[in-house]
Amino acid sequence: MPKVIAYTYGAAVHCPECAKAALADGALVPAADYHDLPPGADEHDVPYALQDGEGSPIRPIYSTDDTPAEGLRCDTCGAEIAAPDPERAIHEALEEDDPIAAVFQLMKRGVVDERDVGNFIVDSADGTWYHPNDGICEGFAYIDVGGGRAITAAWDNYGFWHVQEMTVEEADAEIAAREAECKEAED
Repeated sequence: MPKVIAYTYGAAVHCPECAKAALADGALVPAADYHDLPPGADEHDVPYALQDGEGSPIRPIYSTDDTPAEGLRCDTCGAEIAAPDPERAIHEALEEDDPIAAVFQLMKRGVVDERDVGNFIVDSADGTWYHPNDGICEGFAYIDVGGGRAITAAWDNYGFWHVQEMTVEEADAEIAAREAECKEAED
């Protein structure tokens, strides 16, 4: 059975605790028009037939509802309501008009980190190179995002990831240079 995880009212999203506080403070009041609202209250004891100060009914968000890939937080207290889905968020960002900027915005907002992006790039790579058997060389992969642009991920043997933008030509040259450097180090 779906559970209420949040509510929308006042053009924002609120966790159950903040909705109960708003109800206690009088910011949410009984709805003037009950025709499309069921009677009673949900599992958080928040009545279904409520409206905000603008007269708009509050609407529950259920555990089965689709939430943004970036996750969902309470606009009042900041509590996490739905966890981010890094892979879906990166995939959606790559569909944007400026996919590289969109991915970097996800990282800036803390939705994903370089490890999330790096793993996604490796799994979806248009070009990749990795030398797994030594402590000298690091891996490198990229995704061609169109227009000759690529988003790249490099990782070292210590688990550090580095994500950046390059042209596809530069990314291919980087792979060739890393192969040559590692081959030279092996000799």
